[in-house]
Amino acid sequence: MLHNVGNVLTSAVVSLEMMRQVLSASRVGRLKRATALRQEHRAGLAHFLAEGARGGRLPDYLSALAKELVHEQTRLMENMGAMGRHIEHIRAIV
Repeated sequence: MLHNVGNVLTSAVVSLEMMRQVLSASRVGRLKRATALRQEHRAGLAHFLAEGARGGRLPDYLSALAKELVHEQTRLMENMGAMGRHIEHIRAIV
């Protein structure tokens, strides 16, 4: 029984490490920078988006960033599901 629990714990640790990697490489900081840029130009946002070199790229950048964040979320949800299954497996063994 202890050997089986050890095997499942190893799998759980792998899932946890994968979640840690996703979070450490998260693109959330990029969203923070993009919103700060928008705040900087709040008074002339329309002009910034229409005429500014950086501002003109901001909508496409945010769309691409949203896709990346959805991918991160999906990976985290998959790993959380795996972690839950590992814990349930341990409960069944014990």
